[in-house]
Amino acid sequence: MVKLNLNVRKLLVFHYLRMYLKILRSTLKTFGVGLWFFYYFFKIPAILIYIHLSMFLDNIFFPRYRRVKIEKPVFIVGHPRSATTFLHKILTQTEEYATFKHWELNNPSLTVRKLLRHSTKLQMLFSLAFDLRFSHYRLIRAIRNARKKKADEARGKEISRAVETHKEELEAIAQEEEFLFQLILDSQFLSIVTPLGFVKEGYRELCFNDDQPHQEKSVRFLENCFKRQIYYTGNKQVVAKMNFSLFRIKTLLKRFPDAKFIYMVRSPVETIQSHFSLHRELLDRFFGLNNIGEERLKQYFEHRYRNNLLFYRHYENLINNNEIPSDKIMEITYPSIRNDLAGVLQQFRDFTGIRFSPELEQKLKDQAGNQSSYKRPHENLRLETFNLTEEKIRSDFDFVYKRHELDSPQLSNRASCRLHS
Repeated sequence: MVKLNLNVRKLLVFHYLRMYLKILRSTLKTFGVGLWFFYYFFKIPAILIYIHLSMFLDNIFFPRYRRVKIEKPVFIVGHPRSATTFLHKILTQTEEYATFKHWELNNPSLTVRKLLRHSTKLQMLFSLAFDLRFSHYRLIRAIRNARKKKADEARGKEISRAVETHKEELEAIAQEEEFLFQLILDSQFLSIVTPLGFVKEGYRELCFNDDQPHQEKSVRFLENCFKRQIYYTGNKQVVAKMNFSLFRIKTLLKRFPDAKFIYMVRSPVETIQSHFSLHRELLDRFFGLNNIGEERLKQYFEHRYRNNLLFYRHYENLINNNEIPSDKIMEITYPSIRNDLAGVLQQFRDFTGIRFSPELEQKLKDQAGNQSSYKRPHENLRLETFNLTEEKIRSDFDFVYKRHELDSPQLSNRASCRLHS
């Protein structure tokens, strides 16, 4: 009986049922019985059925994708807002790797892509139907904003502008392959697009992924998505940004033994302030801050702070316990990206063995020349907004500052492979 139970727990369907029920419970506690409850009640099963049915059809219509070999994939991990997006974006700007466009990330099935690739309207429709980020609240809010325009002509222009912006986003290169795990309810992103973060129980099972019995099935799902993308694009090299997958790095190494990992590290004071500011904006967009309430909002950021701390500690433990081979991971500090991008990219080449095309080489050279003048396009909220202070963060994350010497003006601009015995 015990063996049977363990085998059942390894199935993704067991994980789906557990997370589905947990999301529904958190929705009831946060919003009660209403539109939000029925939104998740119907949409989550619809997404899971759509993803698995459409990908099953690939085995009938595109069986050759299964012969694809994934060799030497590169995974960019690190706490959100540590320049992971920046590094991924400049490396994938020429589309010479097996990257996803946003609409492809929402629709990993080759069969569906064949049907949708020439119709932007269908791509938009499928995104609205099968992406948790596009809820009834966002649709109602968009309509209300449009109605606020005084003239019909202005209102029409506003709607047209919103449609065009969404079209551009769908065709843009996605900067977050971690999102693929959200399709199977196995990413911390779920805490942003569902009420999981608003209730006391939290979402611990989405943090320590390597400890979950279904994790090998999750990583196999990711592998099958990459195989499809290589088959679809013809580009064999995988360069994927997967921040939260630091928590599943052992399973990734087991599945991809020749993989290389880039770990981006930045001062926790900066990452947390920027991360929290972004999440507050996203929560307002997805749910409306007034609908959440101050207590629920406070609970959300308490979870996030604790999980951010767990993230940095988890990396520390992986290194100290020699659970990642020294030739598998390279550390890059945020100051090195700002001060010596050319040097960082050279060490990236040496470490991963990846060679850049002449076009990408020129673009990266131009980027390195302009890097020192970079200014962030957004303003972060004060730490006090989240009941935090710089002193508290520095105290709680002291081990990060000491390990990476982030406060050292002489050493903070380095990019190096972490060699550990």
